[in-house]
Amino acid sequence: MLVASDLGFTAGEHVYLGVNLFPSTTWGNFSYSTGDDRDDDARDAYQSLLLISLSVSQDTTYSNFVQQTKKLSAAKYGFVYAPNDEVDVITAHFYDSIIYYASMIRDLAEDDSPSFSGAALALLKQSFNFTSPINGPVTMSADGDRQSAYTIKNFNPISGQFEDYLSYPVVGRPRRLGVIKWPSGDRLPPSRPRCGFLGNDPSCAYVMPTSQVAAAVAIPVLLMTAAITAGVVLFRRWVSTSSC
Repeated sequence: MLVASDLGFTAGEHVYLGVNLFPSTTWGNFSYSTGDDRDDDARDAYQSLLLISLSVSQDTTYSNFVQQTKKLSAAKYGFVYAPNDEVDVITAHFYDSIIYYASMIRDLAEDDSPSFSGAALALLKQSFNFTSPINGPVTMSADGDRQSAYTIKNFNPISGQFEDYLSYPVVGRPRRLGVIKWPSGDRLPPSRPRCGFLGNDPSCAYVMPTSQVAAAVAIPVLLMTAAITAGVVLFRRWVSTSSC
């Protein structure tokens, strides 16, 4: 972002996207502050940066799961989370995968399925939806892939933090969660430059009016005629002077 700032590309005409699916050192440090003399420049540049993150449940059940995970991690495996560390959302998804598998087995049993084979499970998992005790309704695609909800975050230069701006749920339309804070105003720039990315959009092509075309042709012709006439007159005078 500092390079973009040095090039003059952080005034609000460009949008930069970063992926920070969940708070983790895996995705890197997205803080603008590094304690050097360019922190202010970075803070300004971050206003053109949007972060894409996985939406995480904020209810009490999920909070209890997080606390239990931290407690069991320390007691059973000797892993102690740092005070500000969060439990990766992937950990909750691992838990959901067990619920997913158990839910399919339950459905096969309730349907008196003659087979609990992998083929039967593979057929059932297509578009199979279930309810997670910690994440609520979970929707699967026809290929058996989990459909995730995402949140787009915008940088607040006052607080120095990324804040929720848009929510993209699995089902339904996107929802605005906050007010955009953008360098050039209260809205994002157009998704496409007015004259196209190469500046060759026909709508931007300049067509010279007929009057200007006529003037552009006539003026050089008149100037050339005047120059030739002046040359002829001067030549005749020179010839006349030489004869004398």
